[in-house]
Amino acid sequence: MRTRGLADRSYETRGRLDDVSSPGRPRRLKTPLLWLHARVAAQIPPTRLFGVKRALLRLAGAQVGKDVRIVSSARFCCSGSLHVGDGTWIGHEVLMVGGDSEIRIGARCDIAPRVMLVTGSHEISISGARAAGDGFSRPISIGDGTWIGAGAVVIGGSTIGEHSVVAAGAIVRGSFPARSLLAGVPARVVKTLGHDPTPDLPWNIESSVRG
Repeated sequence: MRTRGLADRSYETRGRLDDVSSPGRPRRLKTPLLWLHARVAAQIPPTRLFGVKRALLRLAGAQVGKDVRIVSSARFCCSGSLHVGDGTWIGHEVLMVGGDSEIRIGARCDIAPRVMLVTGSHEISISGARAAGDGFSRPISIGDGTWIGAGAVVIGGSTIGEHSVVAAGAIVRGSFPARSLLAGVPARVVKTLGHDPTPDLPWNIESSVRG
């Protein structure tokens, strides 16, 4: 259940870090303060005190919009910039990990349990001692109103257009237009969603966000 208590309202009134479109250079995340966020969040019931968790993530350098709800088990292990738009839900055991590239999540998105946003990777080394060669990091952008189903993985360098749906377990890499239904490994567009609020989907993924 999504709840909004007194703590949520009081923390929203502090400062202007809730403006995800504020000008200037993107703020890089501060790793020690992300550790603090994780330690404190671990002591908070999963769907309570959202305002406290927002405030801690802003303290770590993230730009977090109003009414963002972050479940306590979500983890942020990256050093680039993080933008989360108003009203977005980040579910159980979501992991954002990688290098110093930007992660941008639009407004009113739903990020389901155990979704992974991975900005970092490695070049494949043929002759080196390790197959994982030089590391690199690429940004991720998720458009407004998008729903990422449970267990999906979004790889660095990906852009997902607004009001799209990513099916549970999909692995997304690349750029996709607005209102795409993405599924598979690797993910591909299986349908373009119209304006019908209850489209005829080929499977039921309705329970994968808030379960």
